[in-house]
Amino acid sequence: MRNHQPYCSKVDVTVGLTLCLWRGLCRLALGLIVTHASWAQATYTATRNAGVSVFAGVSVVSPDYAKAPLDIGLSLGGDLSGYFHFPIVPSLETRVTLTEGPGVNEYTYLFGGRGQLILIPRTPRLHPYADLLVGLGDIRFHPVENGYSSDNSRVYSYGGGLDCDLLSNLQAKVDLQKQHWNTGEIGFTPTAFTLGMVYRFGFRSQGQP
Repeated sequence: MRNHQPYCSKVDVTVGLTLCLWRGLCRLALGLIVTHASWAQATYTATRNAGVSVFAGVSVVSPDYAKAPLDIGLSLGGDLSGYFHFPIVPSLETRVTLTEGPGVNEYTYLFGGRGQLILIPRTPRLHPYADLLVGLGDIRFHPVENGYSSDNSRVYSYGGGLDCDLLSNLQAKVDLQKQHWNTGEIGFTPTAFTLGMVYRFGFRSQGQP
């Protein structure tokens, strides 16, 4: 027995250290799993509750200025949207519209709010919306009128449209806006019609509540 005592002691120590090591590894693994799960849930929640999209399209504008012909140009913009299990998805939107024509050129730089309606019964491919925007506008005259070639105004714009899903992150856009300009000497109300495309950056579907 005396000859085996040291060996038994070593075995006991080895077993004890092994058990301690296994407990430590199990606790570490459990901690990593919990941490990863918490991080994944936070990331999932964040991506489920927010969305970013950009859009671009061809715009046709009726300038409503001195019988000027139609302007044609581009509209570019983006939206930051939040999803809160409401029937309306709120967004902050910014858009730039640059159009030119034979009578006047009109450029607008707008920012404001947008609300997208979740249809009931749900049609996940169709996303109607309305918006209210405000910003600055710049109008260029050609030929020069009354000795000056351009003017500017605060611009109020309201309207709406429809985004239609084509692919998981790609949509077609139809948009109509009514603008109100006042240069201080004259007020006018252009109308802008846009056909374009929307790209959404890897967030949840806009049709989901």
